[in-house]
Amino acid sequence: MGGSDFFCSITGAHYLWRVEKVAEDILEVAQNAEDSEGSADELDDEENDQQEGDSPAVKRQKKLESLSAKLRNGLHYTQEDVESSCEFVIICPYDFHPCLIGQPISSYPDPEHPSVDNITHVFNIVPGMNPELGDYVSNPDDGNRYSVLGYGNCLIIARTAFYILQAAAPAVRPWMIYALAYSQDRGTQGHIKGVDYGPVSYTLEQYSWTAAICGSQDSDVVKHFWRNLLIQDKSDEEILHEAWKGPGNMWVFKHPSRFPVEETMTIKPFPAFSSIESTNPFGKPTLDNLPVDILLSTCEHLPIRSICALMTTCKRFRANILPHANAISYRRLLHDEPWYLPAGPFDTPRGRDEVDWWETHWSQALAVPKTDIHEKIPWLLYRRACSDSMSMWNRKRVWDISRQIEELCRKEGYLSSR
Repeated sequence: MGGSDFFCSITGAHYLWRVEKVAEDILEVAQNAEDSEGSADELDDEENDQQEGDSPAVKRQKKLESLSAKLRNGLHYTQEDVESSCEFVIICPYDFHPCLIGQPISSYPDPEHPSVDNITHVFNIVPGMNPELGDYVSNPDDGNRYSVLGYGNCLIIARTAFYILQAAAPAVRPWMIYALAYSQDRGTQGHIKGVDYGPVSYTLEQYSWTAAICGSQDSDVVKHFWRNLLIQDKSDEEILHEAWKGPGNMWVFKHPSRFPVEETMTIKPFPAFSSIESTNPFGKPTLDNLPVDILLSTCEHLPIRSICALMTTCKRFRANILPHANAISYRRLLHDEPWYLPAGPFDTPRGRDEVDWWETHWSQALAVPKTDIHEKIPWLLYRRACSDSMSMWNRKRVWDISRQIEELCRKEGYLSSR
């Protein structure tokens, strides 16, 4: 079969065609599992159950056919997930023909030494009519066509991932990513050697095999994994939890810039207590009788999870830490986990997208003007919501990949050593 899919060099993923595309792939491989050889236990079961009516294989098939609409629809992504995966920044050679000064064009010969002088990046790129044949176009269409193929000379980066890259590794330039990808493998489908893309790496085939996000490229393993997950004797909610947040790894295709604002507002806050002084201020020094200023200073150096744990140890700690917990949590996010904060604004097309989304949604959730949201955001609860957000899981994955790319650039000498 001619053509192939091409993958984002930062996320490692192919874009989603439709909200139900991955679900269709999963259900198809689960159905096809019956056509492959079963395990020894399954074969034994079939022999033992011959006198009990339907064989285990038939029972499994009936279970698959009777999956509830809630379960089937629960495997769908959102339209927002789909749309964000289809918006790209393209990295390609720069044509310096006298009649086309500054015109990016993918048919320009691959430069022997990629640099800022011969590699550029173009925003607002989307799949064309035949993306499997490398057809990508500008949106709105300005007449430019880009050929994005293995053994080609273009790379694509999902726009959301491009902004995460700018925040996580601001020194990395597009030409460096181009040099990394094509200096290692002219036949790349977008992936950069030496980068761990996580579960997404298993989907890399001539055509993206999304069902492989469960962690294997072995066809039989993937088929049996999804069949066994979908027909297990559990509730729809439990099965969907395993598919999305468990070994199914469906979270890896979620929009990486949808911060859990609404989810934060549903979390029950810590009960507050009145400030309590040490019951033994002049006794032998212990953690329990630390002066409040030292206690708070200590919290400034702790991960947010440790601060939460500390507040649960006794009423005195909670009473003295909780009034300062939001301010401390924000500072810890800035220092330890900046991927949970919006990237930008950048002086590029749609460079304010994350900041604008953040401000709009917090302003609505808190019912305050955008200028007042920072002081009103419950930062401690927000960090708790991030732990359960699939969008934030994927955002951290993309952030980590960006840092890996930065290290590869440094190793190759594109960036100066620290």
